[in-house]
Amino acid sequence: MLSQEKTDALKSFLSALPESAATRLAAAVEADKRAGGKNLPHDVILDALRHKLAEPELPMPAPMPPRDGLDDLESLVQSIRNFRPADFDEAVLTENLNAFASASAPLLRELGVNSTDRRAQRLAKYRAAVADVMDGFMERAPRAIAQALPVHKLGAFGFRNPRRLDLSKPPDTERLAQAKRFATLLVACRPIALGLGFDASLAPALEDVTRALRRYGEDIAREVRVSQPETRERAEAHLAAALELCATVLGKEEAELLRRQSLSS
Repeated sequence: MLSQEKTDALKSFLSALPESAATRLAAAVEADKRAGGKNLPHDVILDALRHKLAEPELPMPAPMPPRDGLDDLESLVQSIRNFRPADFDEAVLTENLNAFASASAPLLRELGVNSTDRRAQRLAKYRAAVADVMDGFMERAPRAIAQALPVHKLGAFGFRNPRRLDLSKPPDTERLAQAKRFATLLVACRPIALGLGFDASLAPALEDVTRALRRYGEDIAREVRVSQPETRERAEAHLAAALELCATVLGKEEAELLRRQSLSS
């Protein structure tokens, strides 16, 4: 066993060694210690050299496997499934649909639609899920838009007695807001419905809404023309609501034509 004086001298010597020499010496001392050598103060030497040794290099993390584009589609499908027709943000839903369309298009070209490949089947499953959600929205759209429009009064009507709208109440703001959301969604889906597989439900929904808005537009324009001073304000409020919906679905030109019809005598 070394005296304290010799121990201090040894530590002083070892601390002055360059890093490369300290590393080689530490390896040799460690090997001698493991071999059962009795002639060296192994622990003293190793302790003195420890601060001179380079930090061991940390192993590089294993590379992450490449992310499959289908993984991104899966998260988008889940987001789209979370939307409900009763209360939805049409801008966010449209953003998700466009993102799904952009991400799925190259995969569809690569994998095809009838392949038995597992990735192709997974893609088909996601597309079917999105189409199923949107079929529900398309089915609901005509009804939601119709509910925002006042119904006709009961009673006799015909060529000489055209049906009159029930304008006894002002426009329902909640129903009108819902109708606007659906109208905006219908128009936004036009360029992507075919690629996402729900064009078969979008087409009749748009046809029903277009027909209903045109028919209602003629009726409300007539109501504004024939309204009395005491009912004109309410009739014009319903006309303004109709103009918004028509501008969204039918275009601004047709909405402007409707506005002019309401002014004709």
